[in-house]
Amino acid sequence: MTDIARTSPRARNFHVSVREWQGEIIFLRRIDEGSASKSYGIQVARLAGLPDPVIARARDILKNLESAEYNEYGLPSIAGPGAAGSVDTSQMELFGGRRVSTDDDAVLEEIRKADVERLSPLDALLHLAAWKERLSKGNR
Repeated sequence: MTDIARTSPRARNFHVSVREWQGEIIFLRRIDEGSASKSYGIQVARLAGLPDPVIARARDILKNLESAEYNEYGLPSIAGPGAAGSVDTSQMELFGGRRVSTDDDAVLEEIRKADVERLSPLDALLHLAAWKERLSKGNR
């Protein structure tokens, strides 16, 4: 985005001045012209209270991007901890919500495969009640 100012005469870059001290960032409450020398997104996310696993994953991704590791398609390889293929690709919990369970996945798959054109109204209600019961058990 900072390149827009180079090509558009009406666009300009500004940033909030920051100082780093003992691994922390301090916002100086001063706006300066120009782009920032680095991104502080991860530090801001930590200040905003995002959970440690989310912050750790963001650090892994940033480290990977900064080292310019690319996959076979020329895209940034977003590697996770451990051996290749061991990364948990499910949605991370951001604010204390629960992860989708394996049973939730099974219910979703049954819904996807349901032939709604051939279900009678009673069968549809019975399926819906069963799915709701299975999903409710996962929330307890």
